[in-house]
Amino acid sequence: MRGLCNEIHVFFSSKWMYSTIFCLFCACISAQNLEELRQQMDTMSTTNSNYENTLQQFINTSKKKNDKQLLFDGYLRAIKWSKDAVEQNAYCDSAMVLANKLGEDIYWIRFFQTKSFIALVDRNYPKVLENQLKALDFLDPKEEPYLYNKALYSIGATKLYMGNYREALSYFKSATTYFKIQTDLSHVKGYLNCIRSEAICNYYLDNISEARDLLVLGRKAFRYLDKNDSLQENAYFDLTQAMVSFKEEKYQESNELLTNALPEIVLNEDFANENLIYFYFGKNYWFLGNKELAVTYFKKIDDLFTNNEYINVHFLKAYTYLIDFYKQENNLEKQLYFTNQLLTATQSFQKTQSYLSDYFHAEFDTKLLKEEKQKLEDQIARKHLFLVLISVVGTLLLVSFMVLFIRNKRMKKAYRQRYKAVLEQIEVRKSQSKSNKETFDYDWSSMQENANWNSYLYQDEFELTTDLKVKKEVLPLQLMKELNEKLICFETQKMYLKLDFTLNELADYCKTNRSYLSQYINQVKQMSFPDYINSLRVNLLLDDLQTNYQLRQLKTEIIAEKYGYSNRRSFSNAFIKITGISYSYFVQELKKEA
Repeated sequence: MRGLCNEIHVFFSSKWMYSTIFCLFCACISAQNLEELRQQMDTMSTTNSNYENTLQQFINTSKKKNDKQLLFDGYLRAIKWSKDAVEQNAYCDSAMVLANKLGEDIYWIRFFQTKSFIALVDRNYPKVLENQLKALDFLDPKEEPYLYNKALYSIGATKLYMGNYREALSYFKSATTYFKIQTDLSHVKGYLNCIRSEAICNYYLDNISEARDLLVLGRKAFRYLDKNDSLQENAYFDLTQAMVSFKEEKYQESNELLTNALPEIVLNEDFANENLIYFYFGKNYWFLGNKELAVTYFKKIDDLFTNNEYINVHFLKAYTYLIDFYKQENNLEKQLYFTNQLLTATQSFQKTQSYLSDYFHAEFDTKLLKEEKQKLEDQIARKHLFLVLISVVGTLLLVSFMVLFIRNKRMKKAYRQRYKAVLEQIEVRKSQSKSNKETFDYDWSSMQENANWNSYLYQDEFELTTDLKVKKEVLPLQLMKELNEKLICFETQKMYLKLDFTLNELADYCKTNRSYLSQYINQVKQMSFPDYINSLRVNLLLDDLQTNYQLRQLKTEIIAEKYGYSNRRSFSNAFIKITGISYSYFVQELKKEA
């Protein structure tokens, strides 16, 4: 006993005691640090800016500690965290080396499950399935029945997504057989997931009655769940039930089930199934005839694809409804947009999920989609060209209209001013009617002596010689007096009202030749013979219109004949030339003032 005490005393008094205690202390601190780091990562989002430093510290500490199990865990975390393919592969290689050294199947299972997760994030479902099957090879159904059947369910879910419904159904059935034998929470949830997935497979295989029966059977297990779990599971069962009701053409019932399911699924932040609800809302309303409302739900599918680059293969059908709707609306731009979206999604699926090539060839012919796209682009180009032409023509028409409007407004103003001037001229002529008769008191001699008397003659009455105007010979005074008397009688008797009255007829009446008469009218009346006759006729008409209200009601043709014109056109031209305004406008204004 004393010897043992002496040995103990020697140990505690030696330098080896302090060295051993220090090593044990450091080991405890190191283990404590690793556990704290792991707990931090468990509670920290991988998007947190500190996650990378914490993870790297965890890996480095595990290496120093030579803790292969924790280092393996660090590598698996790094594989999930890294977004760089080269870096991921490096961590995978390191994890494989450690799995070999550790030697236990559980490490290989965890490794392949991690690789399966990475493939799922990349939406490489064949790779997901490949790694799930590799993990399954390391699971013993007798020693690890729960993990084994959970893996069966995961494989079934992948095959379900890939469209292998019969194969998926067999995996779900095998897992259901195991999960239904126990009533603890994990087994009940496994059972509900499997039986609902069986129902979905039967739905896509058109075994509708079997799908409905499975959902009824599954709901019986809700009694083993607490309130919160029951609400969530009920939402997913309602969603699947809604799909079945749609197949049975019970669209209103399907909508009610979708309405019940939506809040819980949104609360669960399950955006994929949330959009599945929108998809079936759209299909239900489409077949109920409310296509406008259906389109609002189908557009949510497009929003998911545009914003999250996610689309389920079945969601592609939403684009066919959208294209069909806007084809009926004759909206080429919307047709083209959703055709492009469908083409983009289809090509993306064909590149990453070649196993669906037969499905895409049957449902969405890429060649036909491209042809339809080109056709729509050509139609839109023609439409835009047409719109440009319409715009240009419309602009020209508008400018022309504005010019005509302004011109018309100015013309109306000018016409109105001219109308008032004509009325004033009528009044002036009336006031000067007594002095209007030319008598012998007229200073004929001054007329003869005035060198510029013939300046009122029209140019066509002159003979032009080397650009000089040569004056005609002045008429004798006696002849001028005789012609004046004759014309006074002519005007008084209103002989000018005779139809198509000519210069020769007037010359015969005046007993002179037409040359003298024409020269006299040019010199004294300061106008040509046609203008002289027209002025007499128009002035008489203007005077008559002032007092004869019935005359205003007569047609222009009758007025023309009554005042010496053989046709309406010659009368209208004469009236405009004398007054500066049309006959119809003058009469219209007179009627307004009556």
